[in-house]
Amino acid sequence: MASTIVLIPSTDNSGAADTAAINTALGGVGAGGSVLLDPGDWYTNAPLDIPGGTELAGIKGGINGATSMSPTGSVIHPVADFSGPGVLNLSAVTGVRIRDLAILNDLGSPADVDGISCHGNVNGLEVLHMSVARVIVAWMIM
Repeated sequence: MASTIVLIPSTDNSGAADTAAINTALGGVGAGGSVLLDPGDWYTNAPLDIPGGTELAGIKGGINGATSMSPTGSVIHPVADFSGPGVLNLSAVTGVRIRDLAILNDLGSPADVDGISCHGNVNGLEVLHMSVARVIVAWMIM
């Protein structure tokens, strides 16, 4: 049976606590598992590395357009000193699902930070009900 890990956002707006908690959960949930981010503001200072066969989900993602600039639900904010290629990072993975999340760069992360970055062979990626605002979505298949 697949496992689900439910997380609540910290109050640490440096991004260190949320980044560590989410990456730990993603690494430990196992293939077929899901990491569910409760509604609230999630701050990240480095990429969230999503392993193959896992799901990263939230509650009530934004819709591109008006709500992408002021989303409610599970909102990921890259912080100003964010370091890495993208907020969500996928590298040579298969069977990843991302749903019901919003990524909003309203804290001034560097210009070269992507919202979702894919590197290598990324196969079977499903992205549902997701908004990305003020950052780039980059699909680099090598």
